[in-house]
Amino acid sequence: MRIIPNQGICDPHIRIYNGKVYMYATHDRSPGNPDFRMDDWKVFSTDDLVNWKLEYTLRPEDTFLGQCDECYATDSAERNGKYYFYFSKGQSCTGVAVADKPEGPYKDALGKPLINEIVNGAQPIDQFVFRDDDGQHYMFYGGWRHCNVCKLSPDLLSIVPWEDGQKFHEITPCKEYVEGPFMLKRNGKYYFMWSQGGWTGPDYCVAYGISDSPLGPFELKGK
Repeated sequence: MRIIPNQGICDPHIRIYNGKVYMYATHDRSPGNPDFRMDDWKVFSTDDLVNWKLEYTLRPEDTFLGQCDECYATDSAERNGKYYFYFSKGQSCTGVAVADKPEGPYKDALGKPLINEIVNGAQPIDQFVFRDDDGQHYMFYGGWRHCNVCKLSPDLLSIVPWEDGQKFHEITPCKEYVEGPFMLKRNGKYYFMWSQGGWTGPDYCVAYGISDSPLGPFELKGK
């Protein structure tokens, strides 16, 4: 199948596992309708970045969530041959499922949320997992104009407190930040990206900053 806009595939994250490209995304059953219904998550694979194969559908009723129509953005990570599928629900929580293969099948790993509280004003959505060169995994997440960062445990199933005992540190890069954090590393520099503006309007865009540390501070570079 070729993914096209009217299929309602939203908020994709791309990961490369074992030389193959996978896309983890949510699914809006009513694209273009303001009363959107996002009631499952999808895993796709591709050999050419044009044609995509649907590998797996993770349904909220197969997790601690139960039936849900606010299945928000996803992400994935790999550790020691296990594959972790992170998912978020509306304004309330982030969870995680695990599988032996990147395409699934996935099973709810905790039977409860990984994050289920509002901390520093950040909506617990749009999680992005970043693995640094030393093997430490960080999770960046947050809507409502606030972004948090936390450290993941070695098994990627819990949050390790910082030295001050707090689990979450705010890392909001600028007052225009809205949602959708993303990070990559190149030549020792950390490139942090996010969405800003109104997500239904013409001012919605991606901005970025650069730092010598994954925790910032970030020198704002623009859109």
